[in-house]
Amino acid sequence: MSSNGTGALTMLQLEVICHLCNGLTLTEVADKMNYSLSNVKDHLRRAKRNTGAKTTTHLASIVIASGVLVWNDEGERMPGAGLPGPSRNPAPVSS
Repeated sequence: MSSNGTGALTMLQLEVICHLCNGLTLTEVADKMNYSLSNVKDHLRRAKRNTGAKTTTHLASIVIASGVLVWNDEGERMPGAGLPGPSRNPAPVSS
């Protein structure tokens, strides 16, 4: 399996993955992000290709294990940790 790592993911791809990790369906993700279902599926497909993930579950596992997603105060996964530059949804890190 060839993998380019999670650094190759865009913030939009991470946002889609984040919503999926929080239990939303692809249709719910599209509604929440105000995108078409096909656009959300395209972001997901590219994220899988960029990380070498075989399935959506595999993709979620890769991203979570890499530390790219962190918990916010509401117990939801948020994109941005470990990525260069500002996050669209910064989450405080508490111990």
